[in-house]
Amino acid sequence: MLHFYKYKNLILIITFILLDQIIKILINTYWIDNYYDISNKIAIKPMLNKDYSYVNSTFGIDMSIQTHIILISLVLLILIIIYKYILANNTKLRLLVLGLNLLIAGCICSLSDKFLWAGSLDYICVKGLLVLDLKDIYLIVAEIILIIWIIIKRDLVFRLNIRDIIRFVGDEWANYRMKNVIKHRKIKSNGK
Repeated sequence: MLHFYKYKNLILIITFILLDQIIKILINTYWIDNYYDISNKIAIKPMLNKDYSYVNSTFGIDMSIQTHIILISLVLLILIIIYKYILANNTKLRLLVLGLNLLIAGCICSLSDKFLWAGSLDYICVKGLLVLDLKDIYLIVAEIILIIWIIIKRDLVFRLNIRDIIRFVGDEWANYRMKNVIKHRKIKSNGK
């Protein structure tokens, strides 16, 4: 039986990703050429952002899609390592876990955008500032949560040791390899 508590963070991340992509599919199908004012500051204005990131469009940096994919993949890998380390060593970190869930979902949505949309289908227009999508909101909210968490838990942050994190990654990798060796031996012995 699937234990919801054990997989709730994964389910939450997948839900965030699906919500982002389903909204984009609906907007691309039904609203791509429309404009709708929500207020005098916010509108729905779909556009395909081929700059691949906020950094590219704001600062005029011309990073390729491949560079973006590599950078986002590295950030995602580091986030997952930190996420697993924090979950393995601390239990009462709901605010941090929510921030990391949003950050991981945002990174995966960004990778999905690069592969599925060859850019990003942005649709929320903050008039006079920018056009963004739900993924960008995930990332902004995650950054705010993480800044608040760092301010509140600065004593815990200062106790984090990079050597402990590296040791943790090594232990995780060793455990993973050992499980694969045992699994391979079982398969091999069952085949005889």
